[in-house]
Amino acid sequence: MNNDIFIKELRKLYTDGHVIPFIGAGLSIPFKVPGWGDLIRNCAIDTGIENVDGRSLLGTLDLNLERYDYWEAVRIIKKYLNRSEEDIQEYIVDKIKTESVKSIDGSWHNYSDLGTMDFDIFLTTNYDHLLSDYLNSNYVPVKLQDINSNMQKLLHEKGSKRIFHLHGHISDSSSIVISEEKYMELYNDNKYKTLFSLFAGVKTFLFIGFSFKDVFIQNIIKDNKEFFKSKHYIVLESPTTEEVSWLKKNYNLETISYDKNNSSHHEEIRKILNSICIKSDAENNRDNIVDIFHNNKKK
Repeated sequence: MNNDIFIKELRKLYTDGHVIPFIGAGLSIPFKVPGWGDLIRNCAIDTGIENVDGRSLLGTLDLNLERYDYWEAVRIIKKYLNRSEEDIQEYIVDKIKTESVKSIDGSWHNYSDLGTMDFDIFLTTNYDHLLSDYLNSNYVPVKLQDINSNMQKLLHEKGSKRIFHLHGHISDSSSIVISEEKYMELYNDNKYKTLFSLFAGVKTFLFIGFSFKDVFIQNIIKDNKEFFKSKHYIVLESPTTEEVSWLKKNYNLETISYDKNNSSHHEEIRKILNSICIKSDAENNRDNIVDIFHNNKKK
């Protein structure tokens, strides 16, 4: 199907306050935030993967990373390099903090775009706080399972701009989900499943910053398949017809595609976001009336 149809559907959902941007690692790339594969590989190298009892296991590690088998790569670090979960979590936090660029021109990334738009809730698998840096919010980002608010109020709150991290964040290294054990612990948590099902059932997810081969997005969709009964959307760069069909058939995910040739990821994503968040003439007229009312009141 044509992108225009999905954009039109999302524009209506956005106007009604029903869209939740679901943010992946791709949006943090302009800030030089290391990806999951790089974090795991660097951790292994820095802790001795090239000399394990006189042998290098880097080739074995790389083979697993090339297959996007992050769980097995982490197991190798634990087993052969005697690193604990806590050691790896602390390494990840330190790497993200030291290697990330603190700020770049707003035209070179999409967090600045999201900060100007009227989304009320954001979900993310990212560990960094870049999204929070560009949102004008009075709320501190928290892990999804730490929500203690009234859910009905939260779901219908306007202008709140709340951020919920699914896999932890760098403010709390113990919250970082990087191993299969931590992942399973999270996704088997009843509170987490209840909260995720509420968001997925009442709102519409717009996945941004993921690739089709991203193991985390595949696992999230697969392990929460029961909650994906309603339609959700994903933005992907040049997916194949087979990939688009597979996502629709298995998870009811509609794909909005873009081509970055002669352009860039952030420019094409910006076009999509702007197309979704454009105001109708009726909305602009309503806003103008409100502005006139307030200006007259001040006089």
